[in-house]
Amino acid sequence: ILPNFRVTELANNQAKDDIKLVIGDERAWRLLEMLQLTRYRYGRMDLNSVYRTKSFNSSLKYADPNSCHLKCWAFDWDCPNQTDSQRQEKAQWWKDLCTQYGEVGAINFYTSGYHCEIGSDVQYGQTSFKIRDYRGKAGDW
Repeated sequence: ILPNFRVTELANNQAKDDIKLVIGDERAWRLLEMLQLTRYRYGRMDLNSVYRTKSFNSSLKYADPNSCHLKCWAFDWDCPNQTDSQRQEKAQWWKDLCTQYGEVGAINFYTSGYHCEIGSDVQYGQTSFKIRDYRGKAGDW
């Protein structure tokens, strides 16, 4: 699918569903292209969630029932021990990519990494890019 990713990195391998990956629309393909550009910039990336099945998502205690993961419009990136300046640099990178691709997106900061999404205007009614800091709060992974 992408030059530097395996399908298993993108699929919902923990789901009990038969179908583990759906790239159903143009926006999902756009996210994957943006993900590839992010890997070119930062090198190795440990992803723990890109696409999620609805049943798997609903089994997660703190998952948003309208999560962008359900449409393959988000990815969670394990990247622990980040300084504030590293977090801000990655937030600016994702914001710039969203702008370049004409997307309303967001980045969430978690203790162990990031959640990056596009389609926030459709899913959540956002009108501009958001940075959310969930470190130390319920659901912080």
